[in-house]
Amino acid sequence: MPTVFLTLFAGCWLHRNGSGSSPEVPEGPEEHACYFDNSFYAYLYKGLKEPEPPSGSPVYYMDATQGSDTNDGLSSTTPWKTLGKVNQQTFSPGSCILFKRGEQWIGERLIVPSSGSSSAPISFGAYGEGAKPIISAAGPVPNSSDPSSWTEQGSNLWYLTVDSDPGRSPKRIWLSHVEYMKAQSIATVNPTYRWYYDNTTSRLYVYAESNPASYYTSILQGGLEDTAVLIAGVSHIILQNLDIRGGRTASIGVYGSSNVILEGLVVGKYADTHGIEISEKNWGGDTHRESSHCIIRWCVIDSGHRLLYTYDKPYPEDGILLSNGANSIEIYENQIANWGHTAINLSATNLFTTVNSNRIYSNLITAKEVGYCRGFGSLGLEDRCRDNEFFYNIIQDTTVRNQLGGNHNVFKYNIIDTLRNSPYKSYGTAQGIMITHVGYDQQYVCHDNTVLNNIFYNLDEAGIEITNYNDDFPVKNNTVAKNLVIQAGLQPKEGPKGVSFRVKNSDQISGNSIIENVFHTVGGTFVDYRGTLLQEGQFSGWNSSAADTIEKNDAYDPFFLDPGGHNFEFQSTSPCNK
Repeated sequence: MPTVFLTLFAGCWLHRNGSGSSPEVPEGPEEHACYFDNSFYAYLYKGLKEPEPPSGSPVYYMDATQGSDTNDGLSSTTPWKTLGKVNQQTFSPGSCILFKRGEQWIGERLIVPSSGSSSAPISFGAYGEGAKPIISAAGPVPNSSDPSSWTEQGSNLWYLTVDSDPGRSPKRIWLSHVEYMKAQSIATVNPTYRWYYDNTTSRLYVYAESNPASYYTSILQGGLEDTAVLIAGVSHIILQNLDIRGGRTASIGVYGSSNVILEGLVVGKYADTHGIEISEKNWGGDTHRESSHCIIRWCVIDSGHRLLYTYDKPYPEDGILLSNGANSIEIYENQIANWGHTAINLSATNLFTTVNSNRIYSNLITAKEVGYCRGFGSLGLEDRCRDNEFFYNIIQDTTVRNQLGGNHNVFKYNIIDTLRNSPYKSYGTAQGIMITHVGYDQQYVCHDNTVLNNIFYNLDEAGIEITNYNDDFPVKNNTVAKNLVIQAGLQPKEGPKGVSFRVKNSDQISGNSIIENVFHTVGGTFVDYRGTLLQEGQFSGWNSSAADTIEKNDAYDPFFLDPGGHNFEFQSTSPCNK
């Protein structure tokens, strides 16, 4: 994918310290008496950075075409061939393993076998000229090229019996290198929805006008292996300048590992479920060994998914999943595109681990080409998902609300630009952000979170909503302050047009602070507060209720320079410049 530079912030620059380490991130713009401070624009996503090539010794070389595992691997003229050769080594700290550009390792899996040290990490990178080396857990469906493996069922419908393990069932299928949508049943397989997998019989059904082995040049699935790259129980690893594809669970799995840097990668094409998953390791003698102090930067994390389903399809899921045991992770300056659930998801569902103190900033998130995707989500048990920060991000052209749950998490200084309702949900999905415990498990919490100084623009539903999935679940003591909610409630599936802000009428929603926010929608601006619809002229007098603290909210046009062109600088006459 080419580097993307937005027209949003001409003349602004992104601070870097020039060392290749994490950029210095300020605590946040100083808050002024005016409603909004746009000085954070300088820290928004500007484009990808090329990582510095690894340095260290010894250096080992990989070449899938000219290599041989009987070579010593110590020069580009005597390279190793297979990932299996790498997986069985014990590398010393400082070692570099370099893959030849333009080469591909298909249906193989890289398992990082050794740890580096703080002063001498083990690096995996690229050498030579050309495209990034490809490591892919995707590949041909077993026996699909054998005509005798297929049985004709009539009406251009054929089936192949595949792996009986339901965990290995196909979730995405490519026919002649084109991904096709999955049908909802055997009976609905047709030229548009060309395949279906029956878990009860382990049969893959495919539309074909003759035997699929010859009708299609190839029949591929995404998950021949659980991951394409496995980093488990190790530390001080750098993975850079590679193209990592496929995987049933994730293209890259980081489990029970610390001080791992993923940089300059292309990740997620053909992935069944996630692009990158970081979580605990709880097998092989480890009990809840966490992953911590990892970095994801300068990567393109794109599922390759471009299908607009007309029904609810669960795969692929998250671009980046931080789940049980992922702590102190930094994710910055990445492009994340077109996932089927959430671009960056934090999920803490385990009483024995946490997803805490993660920082996610200066990323560009888009999902214009899929029918269901949110930018950011967090959920967790009490104190299991807390102290996470999501800031300086651009979330553009998505179809599902961001969700803020857990406790003591912060969503600040972001731009949420254009949210359309998902085409295959009967209810509204295009809120800018929903503050809620998330899900129907009462153990998940939502309290003491903050939504501060964000822009929400061009939304089908309300810009900000405070709600619970069940009236018995508490959502308390959250703060919503100094946000601009502009052009919201444009095409709602829920409630009247023009609703910028909504608070559900529930006794369990209380103690929340709604302070100094600005709302504006051409044609009428409304707030739905606990079932009472407030009109524009009532906002300045909308004061604290028995349930919540409400102060100094207002309605006016901030006069952006060119919001349709994604330029959210203020005109000189903007009241936000006061």
